[in-house]
Amino acid sequence: MRIFLSLCVALALALTGLPGPVAANSMMMQRQQQNMMMQQQQQRMMQQQQQQRMMQQQREMQRRQQEQMRQQQQAMQQRRLQMQQRQQQMQLQRQRMADQRRLQQQQRQQQMQRQQAQRQQQMQRQQVQRETAQRQQAQRQQVQKQQTQRLQTQRVAREQALQRERQQRLERLRQQDRLRRQTEERRKADDRVALTALLSQRTASAAMRSQIAQRQQGVAANMNTLRAARGQLPNGAGAQAANAARTAQASAQTARANALKAFRDRKGGGGGKQPPGSGGGGTKPPSGLTSTFNDSLHVGKALNHAKSITGPKIVLGKYPNYPGVAQYSGATKFQVSPQKWDSMTKVQQWRMNRQFLDQQIQNKSRVVLASPAAKANGFYAWEISYLRSKGFRVSKDGLEMVRP
Repeated sequence: MRIFLSLCVALALALTGLPGPVAANSMMMQRQQQNMMMQQQQQRMMQQQQQQRMMQQQREMQRRQQEQMRQQQQAMQQRRLQMQQRQQQMQLQRQRMADQRRLQQQQRQQQMQRQQAQRQQQMQRQQVQRETAQRQQAQRQQVQKQQTQRLQTQRVAREQALQRERQQRLERLRQQDRLRRQTEERRKADDRVALTALLSQRTASAAMRSQIAQRQQGVAANMNTLRAARGQLPNGAGAQAANAARTAQASAQTARANALKAFRDRKGGGGGKQPPGSGGGGTKPPSGLTSTFNDSLHVGKALNHAKSITGPKIVLGKYPNYPGVAQYSGATKFQVSPQKWDSMTKVQQWRMNRQFLDQQIQNKSRVVLASPAAKANGFYAWEISYLRSKGFRVSKDGLEMVRP
């Protein structure tokens, strides 16, 4: 601003054409005046700024006061609202407490009424019970008189029944002891028969020879008796021949009697169930001893054939052929305890036997026949028919069931 004013003064002087010193004084005066003016303006500006600052401070103070007033009003309103809310809550609580008290009073009244009703019912029941008790006592007195007579008769009958039950129990115990002894004897006999069936392979030839020799002796004795009867032999020779024939007949009869006794000891001869010891059917053949000795050749062939098999193998057949062949050939056994076998039904027994066959079919085991398939019966026949349904067939020599 000063530079601008100085330029304006210089231009004015140049235009007026004043001389130099006068112009300089005038210039100085003007400058002083300008400076004074400038100072006055600055003072005015400073005053205005101060006034503005004061005004701003006042405005700010007013604003702050207004804000404080607003905040105080808001706080007062909030306090009023809180007081109202508290009053409402107190009223609600009072109402709830009053409602609860009313409900409690109602419940107490109901309970009292119920208790009174229950007491009345109990009193009525007690009265009814007393009346019924009196009636029952009268009836009991009448019944007791009748029962005393019946009891006397019943005591006699009970004593008789107890005596009968005791006798029956004693008989049952005796039968159980007999059955236990019979089972033990049967097991021992089965073991002996199995051993004899295996030993019969070695003694088959000797037995056949001895039988042939006995038959020849019997035939010779019969011929001698005939000749003696015709008179072709002397008296002494004929008597010796007759005695020899009689001894041969007596030995044959004793052998048959021993065989029948042994057969009767083994479940009375025919078709009884046996717990299986291998893959066989678990039934005795109808003629146990005949199957043991008459099939001895087949058993021997089956044993040799089973020994020749190196892979997995099982043995099927009648009892006691298959357990012996399986034991001495190392074949697998379908083994079940006698108690478990006797506790099962035929359907359960056959189901277990069939599961064993299915497992052996999956294992690709070879099936050896310890008894001829033509003589199959019972579970042995079921086994053969089941294997045939799976595609198996009997071999030409009858010693094995061949896979399809």
